Amino acid sequence: MKIKQAPAWVLALIIPLLLNLIPILRYDAAQSQEAAGGIVEQAGVAAAAPVSKSSVSWSERIPRLTSVQQSQLEYWSERTHLPGPRRSAASRETSEKVTAFLEKEPLSIDLPGESLEAAWAPGGSWLTKKSLFGSIIPAGFRSNVMESSLGQDGQFVFFTGNWFAARSIDGGTTWAYADPFFDMKDFCCDQVAISDESRHAFYWLRMGRFNDFGENRFRLGVSTDGGSTFCNYDFYPKDTNAAWTGQWWDYPHIQLGAESMYIAWNMFNATGHWTRTLMLRFPLDELNECEEFSYNYYATSGWFTFVPVQGADDRMYFASNWAMEAPDNRLGIWRWDESTSNPTFYSRTITPWSYTSRNEAICGDLSGNWAARTDDRLLAGARFKYDSLYPDRPVLGFWWNVKQGGDFPHPYIEGIAFFEDSLTGVPGSQGRPLIYTNSTCHLYPSAASNPEGHLAMVFHYGYGANLRPAVAFTVADTDLSTPPGFLYFLVQASKARPSDQKWGDYNTVRWLQSSPDYWSAGSHYIPQAEDCSTCAAPVYFTFKRGEMYLNSLPVIRR
Repeated sequence: MKIKQAPAWVLALIIPLLLNLIPILRYDAAQSQEAAGGIVEQAGVAAAAPVSKSSVSWSERIPRLTSVQQSQLEYWSERTHLPGPRRSAASRETSEKVTAFLEKEPLSIDLPGESLEAAWAPGGSWLTKKSLFGSIIPAGFRSNVMESSLGQDGQFVFFTGNWFAARSIDGGTTWAYADPFFDMKDFCCDQVAISDESRHAFYWLRMGRFNDFGENRFRLGVSTDGGSTFCNYDFYPKDTNAAWTGQWWDYPHIQLGAESMYIAWNMFNATGHWTRTLMLRFPLDELNECEEFSYNYYATSGWFTFVPVQGADDRMYFASNWAMEAPDNRLGIWRWDESTSNPTFYSRTITPWSYTSRNEAICGDLSGNWAARTDDRLLAGARFKYDSLYPDRPVLGFWWNVKQGGDFPHPYIEGIAFFEDSLTGVPGSQGRPLIYTNSTCHLYPSAASNPEGHLAMVFHYGYGANLRPAVAFTVADTDLSTPPGFLYFLVQASKARPSDQKWGDYNTVRWLQSSPDYWSAGSHYIPQAEDCSTCAAPVYFTFKRGEMYLNSLPVIRR
């Protein structure tokens, strides 16, 4: 009897399911072993060597996913960015009123934007370039969880998203595309792009799906020729620590110091249980020379999700707001000098917030709720200055998403700020630079400062009657000591909402080293008029710090 071959689409669904069953069956005991050990801190040194060199084929026509690749990405994207571990205490609602409200609609991108309640002074800035370059990308090749990331070196721009990689050699006017699978068949979901203009280098991190042993790798590519070729390094968890077998990397963050790259990860076992949070520190010179190198790592099971700051020099700071031991309303801050092997830890009590798990935040209504996917893990950090108040004292700021509740009718972006020299809280409203209004929601912050300490932020907010996700930016002018709020600017509004109730997981803004008063950024929006899934499109834009528009706003005194 002749056996009929299964259609390709059936195989595309079955293959990733079968691949996933093996590690679940083999590694179910890992969670109890990890949990039995209590809170553990680990630090050490590991070694890495390049594994390959790749020449990237950039094309004006974006590569098409195979049916197997598409089903693989859709399947595994649900198994990354996993929810965090359960906190030790019940959620608390903050009851502190923060500032007065101004009720205004956002203005166009050509004018000063909406006055926003927050702990800043009004500043001026303007959009200098916007590129909506995603129309060529088929809908199935992009996710509403876009995770836009970029690096820029002069006219070269390298932009990654779920699930594509793009490059521009003319400052974002035209774009070419590459297939993230081309030299990494196990590519899964997460990508991060960053650049070091002082070294004329691009860094491309791609995360892979985990294998039959419950392990995955990430590939770090380094390009010193504008993205034409990459020197590749591969890392499995057991390469860093031999005891970390049957585990996998998730949710990467990358920032650069003076001489080092810092990569933060959450680590899970094959059953999806979180085991530790860790920070890797790589030497930039050896990376750029495509050489073997030794690197430091630090890991803890006491805190979930590390975020390093943008704007570090020879001392990196990273933080977490998700403690595994009470009290929960704490921020853990780590200081890691490039001259030392291990970081130094500080714990700081901060204002309580409404602890937020997935499917708790609501922007607008539940239909197309683009806030549903978020939780309150730390998302952004930056080193900046309050010029007139504290001109000689740099400040560390950290931001994260919080659901509606208490005195906050909509989801908002919580913020906290500390003096770098003492790691004590900045007094007054400047110590809590949150982003919210009484009329709409704000989520997914990214923050970066220039050498003068001026802070830029990019985020999404709810636009229009049904609160569609819109992209916004601000350059917070920190010269005024009595802050009535600050301006933010609409970059691009969506025409619809995500029918799959997915968005994020982050935006990206970078300071442009070649133009100190400019920043470049990556985000996403929905270009079509109907609510949809896997349909978000990327937006690349640059903006500049400008003169203040004091006459455009009423001054609100606290």
